[in-house]
Amino acid sequence: MSQLLESLEDLRASSTILRRQSEALRQQKAPTLGRLAAAIETLGQNRPAKPLVCPDEYLRAWRERRAGGNVPLLPRAVRFLYWEPQVVLDPAFHSVLDEQKFTMGARGIQGLVRACHLRWAAFLADDTIQRIAVRRLRAYQGPNRVVNRWQQHAEMLLPADAPQELADWMLRDTRSLRDTATEWGLDEGTAFFTETMRRLLNGARAGWGQNRALVNYVCRTLLLWSGWALADLKEQVAECILHRDAQAPNVHEPLKAFIIGEPRFGDPRLPAKRTNWLGVRPEATRRLIEWLSRADIVFFFDHAFPKGGDPHLRKPFWLGYVSSRVVTRPLLNQDDFARLRTVMRQLGTEVGSFGHVMGMSSAFLLDFGDVCVIEFNRVGACYIYPRAVFDRVVPDFWYAGYFKERDLKRRELLPDNRYRIIHRPGWQAELARMLAWYGVRST
Repeated sequence: MSQLLESLEDLRASSTILRRQSEALRQQKAPTLGRLAAAIETLGQNRPAKPLVCPDEYLRAWRERRAGGNVPLLPRAVRFLYWEPQVVLDPAFHSVLDEQKFTMGARGIQGLVRACHLRWAAFLADDTIQRIAVRRLRAYQGPNRVVNRWQQHAEMLLPADAPQELADWMLRDTRSLRDTATEWGLDEGTAFFTETMRRLLNGARAGWGQNRALVNYVCRTLLLWSGWALADLKEQVAECILHRDAQAPNVHEPLKAFIIGEPRFGDPRLPAKRTNWLGVRPEATRRLIEWLSRADIVFFFDHAFPKGGDPHLRKPFWLGYVSSRVVTRPLLNQDDFARLRTVMRQLGTEVGSFGHVMGMSSAFLLDFGDVCVIEFNRVGACYIYPRAVFDRVVPDFWYAGYFKERDLKRRELLPDNRYRIIHRPGWQAELARMLAWYGVRST
């Protein structure tokens, strides 16, 4: 019984303590939200504002006012209209703002600048809206760090040469595109940013011959920008391929690796990839095929011979023909393929779209259009096939299965013995005469 009484007393004491604590909490003043609101507002000063989607009712209200109506615009409507380019780039809208004594805050200025960048060409053609944009930016007085930075560096936002100024700033330290957009509060999807990217690529290409870091910046950052329209990307890739310094190995090797590995491009010689190259300047496509053919020739005649070396000096001979629109393909037999696996891994994209052949010898195909040549690495003769004959010998140049060596050596289909040339002294002149007969000449 005594234990029960002690337990009841403990419960009574606990109840009293809880009641007193509850009363004390009720007597405390309710916490104010002022500091929290101020903190939230402070956080917003460091970040670019997110674009607002303007409700249709506010657009209708503006159209009515634009048409001559006298109904004033509500502050809430104005906050949304700042993000509508067709409205905020209209001088009449700014006349209404002045008439109703609206002060454009940080969000409004960001909406205005974004609209200028979205319609960059039209903005540059309109002196009136240019003056208004500059006036609004200068007039801002507030803590927003994005707009404050714009005020300090207006030359990188609104003048006609602003894309060049921003591109030069980015190029100095090969800055990240996304980080730049975030840091400056810019929208990557604008015409202004696209123009900046064009200028940035031009600047990077101007120095990439002497700076490997710029080659990597172009291939691993600028060309991979998600904002490129496909037509613009194709034009930029063509500019890269045809650039005067792209012939240097330190430039064209990583550039070629990017292009071949990029799903939107790939090897233009392959039937499955040819449509990717529609819209690319033909001279750029031809230049890339030259690079690929050169790499095929170097690979085959440097590595595919079982005893090493090129005993007949065929590599320099064929390198003289890479500008003759030749399409090449190495065909490796099982022994050579197994032996060269390590070499191919090291070379990476330097080994083109090679195929396989069953037989004692690996083969090398050269397609010049009207005439085609097949070389072998374990025999001292090459076969020259006119186009019609070659199509019978090799019905599918890019066949994914195994070719047969005996099918590539069809002496009975040759027009005469001149079309099979043995690599003995004087073979270069003999082969050059045969190719010249078909209009194919070395450079």
